Amino acid sequence: MKKTIKYLIVVAVITVFSYFYAHVDKKIPIYDTSVDTAHYGNMGPLLQEQEVEQTFICKKEVLSGVSIKCSLWGADGTEKYQYRILQADDKKELRKGEILSKDVKNGRFHTIMFEDIKDAKNKEFIFEFVSETGVNGKTITIYNVPKTKETTSLQLDGNEFAKNTLALKTVSTIFDWETFIVVMVCGLYLYGFLKVLYRFFS
Repeated sequence: MKKTIKYLIVVAVITVFSYFYAHVDKKIPIYDTSVDTAHYGNMGPLLQEQEVEQTFICKKEVLSGVSIKCSLWGADGTEKYQYRILQADDKKELRKGEILSKDVKNGRFHTIMFEDIKDAKNKEFIFEFVSETGVNGKTITIYNVPKTKETTSLQLDGNEFAKNTLALKTVSTIFDWETFIVVMVCGLYLYGFLKVLYRFFS
């Protein structure tokens, strides 16, 4: 009886740990990840008041953020940029915020998190990115990727980049069953392995 209770407690602890661990930031690219990175381009130096707009579809129930691949073009860390998330159908502003170039790493994805937008699955949104203080030689840029079969729309100051999509990923903080199961199995396996070792050396 005591052994049964002990095993139940172990399983319960592993289950609770796995449950909390399985709440992950799921990142889903809106662009074709099979495109060779050698073919990536960029939006050019984003100077003051220049505006990038990218439409995208959220694949999960909540939209918690976006992640964009950036490059520093002589930025000294003081440059400011504004972002907004809009509903595509009526341009209603849902989220907004500020980005400083000092927080951006060259050639890396920069993740922007905001309060969850719920009931977002299969809905279309617009990511708007505006340079507030960028000047020539001191700014950042955003990578774009040659478009294949995506139905997204990318614009710079109203001019469409018909053959490109931003290197952008949606971020959704969700409970992921795959992660939960993997962590559960690993936890139970580790417990069983340690028990075998204990018996072997005792």
